[in-house]
Amino acid sequence: TTAVDLAPAVPTVFRADFLEHPIEDAQDGTESEKPEPESPEERKLRLVQGSFDAAVCSFVFTYIPSSAMRLELCRRVHSLLKPNGLFVIVTPDAK
Repeated sequence: TTAVDLAPAVPTVFRADFLEHPIEDAQDGTESEKPEPESPEERKLRLVQGSFDAAVCSFVFTYIPSSAMRLELCRRVHSLLKPNGLFVIVTPDAK
C-alpha cells in the first residue's frame, strides 16, 4: 500500500503533491532487492507507470480548483494503473 497526502497525519503516509510528483517510466522503474528502510524519512516515494492495482482519491476532487487539474489527476492515476486497474473516486454529496 502506498498512501500519499499533502499534509499526512501519520508518518507512514508520504508527503507529496500528486500533481507535481514525478512518475517514472515502467522501463526505468525496476524494483531493486533492497530491504525496506527502517525510518519513514529514509523511504522515497516511487510512482511507476503501470505498477498499481488500484487507486483511491478520497475527498480530493473537492479541493482541486479547476476541471483541467482534475482531468490531469485522472490521467496521472490512469498511467499508474495496471491493465484493468481500479480507480475509485470518493466525493461528498453534491447538489
